[in-house]
Amino acid sequence: MKNRGEYIGKDIYKAMDLANRSYKLTGNIEGVKYLLNGIYRDFNTTKDYEWALQQILALPKEELKKEQYSDLADIYLRLKDFNSAKECFNKARTMGLDYLYDYPLLELYLEDFEDALKLSQNISGFLYNGNKSNFIEALKEIKSVDKTSEDYKAFREILGSVLCREKDYKQKYKDNNSKIKDTTLNKMMTEIAKDYNLNE
Repeated sequence: MKNRGEYIGKDIYKAMDLANRSYKLTGNIEGVKYLLNGIYRDFNTTKDYEWALQQILALPKEELKKEQYSDLADIYLRLKDFNSAKECFNKARTMGLDYLYDYPLLELYLEDFEDALKLSQNISGFLYNGNKSNFIEALKEIKSVDKTSEDYKAFREILGSVLCREKDYKQKYKDNNSKIKDTTLNKMMTEIAKDYNLNE
């Protein structure tokens, strides 16, 4: 959207309406799919995320490819629907998508430690800015961590906030990180903090 040549922002809703009208007139769905690719990145409210979710799910089933399932997973994360996010990440991976950045951390949050370990070792780009070896070494020891401890509760609170990209997730990290005294959890959080720029 422009006003006298000056960029003033986006109207995703209007763009989607036009894309859908074009699809009805031409039968070509590529414009709709193009617009929906990463659409959630322009939003920050539950209402908007739910709307984006409905738009993707309204696509014909045969048009739901690995990229759409990856986007669905990211939207479900922002809506804190972790199990649906896991299903979509898994679907995208089954269809051949390997770059599923949050998937290992989601499995860690859901306490499926075996899958978290496998995915940490195999997902491309995971902990690109962190030390993956240090993270994996700590992850192998997580079963011995007391899950009722305050350390673990603080760790999971930060992890959940990061996965959902809550507005204050970096502040939540700063407020809670000092509570984590356990060496294993500290080692993992150090690498997560590097990769997600939590110290900024």
